[in-house]
Amino acid sequence: MRKRRIALLLVIFLFLTANASAKTWYVDDSGNADFTKISDAIKAAKDGDTIIVRDGYYREYIQIKRILTIKSENGSDRTTIDGSVDIYSDHVTLAGFDVRGVGVAESYCKIFNNTIRKYIQIKKEACCCEGGRFCSLQNFIKMSYNW
Repeated sequence: MRKRRIALLLVIFLFLTANASAKTWYVDDSGNADFTKISDAIKAAKDGDTIIVRDGYYREYIQIKRILTIKSENGSDRTTIDGSVDIYSDHVTLAGFDVRGVGVAESYCKIFNNTIRKYIQIKKEACCCEGGRFCSLQNFIKMSYNW
């Protein structure tokens, strides 16, 4: 009985520790947050973290190589990423942006509630594109290919 209690306490401790380690970072191009650039927040983030991007125009090249959730605070009408977003990690969520170019090279990625301009490229077997597994494109407001 004592061993079961110790095992149960250990499982509870591990569960609480794992959940406590995830952090939420904030990005605001006006400087009122943890970072002014999305790419800097991504560099600081660890697997499982969430990055909330406040309204603004972010002109940068973004590479995601960790398991992250990156969301705009108020949707794609108010938050633009002008450059490109390349995803090189499984289980990435990108939501609520006006994005000027996205590339996905891994599996189990979610890209939703975004306005995608120029192109989107999936390099595995999702969405009738070149590769990937279980990647989803959901609730797109608009996809435009105006070069």
